[in-house]
Amino acid sequence: MDILDKLRALEQRKKGKPGSSPLASLVTGRDLDRFRQERKVAIEQFVPGRIEACASGSCFLSTQRFPPDHQQGFHRLPEAYPLERLRRLASGEEDLAEPAPHLVYLDTETTGLAGGAGTFAFLVGLGYWSRNKEPKEFIVEQFFMRDYDEEPALLEALDERFRQEGFSAVVTYNGRRFDIPLLIGRHIANRRRDPIARLPQIDLLYPVRQLWKLRHGDCSLAHIERQVLGVRRRGDIPGAEIPRTYFQFVRGGDPRRMIPIFSHNTDDILSLAALTGRVLEQLSVTSPEQLDPVESYSLGRIHLRNGSLEQAGVFFERLDPEQLPFQIYLRSQRELSLAHKRRGQWEKAVQLWCETVEIFESHPPDDEESRGLSLFAFEELAKFFEHRRKELDQARQFVLRALELAGRLHCPEAENRLRHRLARLERKSASPRHRPEHREEEDMK
Repeated sequence: MDILDKLRALEQRKKGKPGSSPLASLVTGRDLDRFRQERKVAIEQFVPGRIEACASGSCFLSTQRFPPDHQQGFHRLPEAYPLERLRRLASGEEDLAEPAPHLVYLDTETTGLAGGAGTFAFLVGLGYWSRNKEPKEFIVEQFFMRDYDEEPALLEALDERFRQEGFSAVVTYNGRRFDIPLLIGRHIANRRRDPIARLPQIDLLYPVRQLWKLRHGDCSLAHIERQVLGVRRRGDIPGAEIPRTYFQFVRGGDPRRMIPIFSHNTDDILSLAALTGRVLEQLSVTSPEQLDPVESYSLGRIHLRNGSLEQAGVFFERLDPEQLPFQIYLRSQRELSLAHKRRGQWEKAVQLWCETVEIFESHPPDDEESRGLSLFAFEELAKFFEHRRKELDQARQFVLRALELAGRLHCPEAENRLRHRLARLERKSASPRHRPEHREEEDMK
């Protein structure tokens, strides 16, 4: 008998009227437990799955299996990956060394986006290929806590799956900043050692931004899967409504309202798998003719950041200013020319600067960034003739041309910078050391 039962009995003895006490209307701990159990069982009637029992308690586990030819949008789920490309995407304490890595695609549904101790991952979805079964299947498992008291069981079941499967790396979308830190924090709160932190992580958000942000703008998974994979979801629940729906479920709301959340999580995992293949496919392209011009520029930038100047040049040098936004074309000229400059390939760098100057003078740009990018070429040519060729008059001519254009285009910052350069050039020209007769004497020596 708990304390409320004792108080009720005391009230009834005092008044002699059973059931008349105001305490009789209060819910006991046993009533709450019974209510929770009734609600927990109800989810199985609407979402296929079973109760996963373990030492920490129990949670709900839903499992789906997809055939090897399953398509997400226009793309199949890849079973194998080019290891070198995959390794470049991975980060973490351990290297992705296995010749055939066993990847797990992870996505969470949470009680909020703020993170911290008050945020729970109430649904953790895993996607992976079966290893000991032919034909192979793509398995999606969803670990769900029907109430907050099931979190220890959810984490234990999740950890056991990681141990059984021996995953090589974790693939997420913005998981490096959200899903993974959240799960690590929940393990710490429950005094458990998590199996995820030491695994190599592949966060697709970063390569997706590099490859497609310029073309598609919005890099949310919902937008990218629509534009890149051709996925069209029907009846999907908006992400902002997911926490509120779960709160209503925990308070005894209709379990059927959880169905769209399970479907949403499944689609996220399938899109993660398909998008991994699409990203690696895009990174493997060797000819710009295979790509949209903006995508060609984006891929060239990735090669440039990876130190592959020759491969970057293949994509940058074939860009047509007539097919690209002028601003993007100027960026490509700037980035490639600076790469040539860093490697001491001055002839190629000067050629790119001269091309930019010619285009700029024949078609002056309207927007501020393009004007800045174009004036950059004048400044680089001035630096080249001043410091490399020691031709101060030629350097001065480029500064004067740039000053005239900067004034016409109302670029005060560029004007100040150019005036400072012009003053220095004039001081150097006035110095006896830089006079023509002095240079002739030096040459004769």
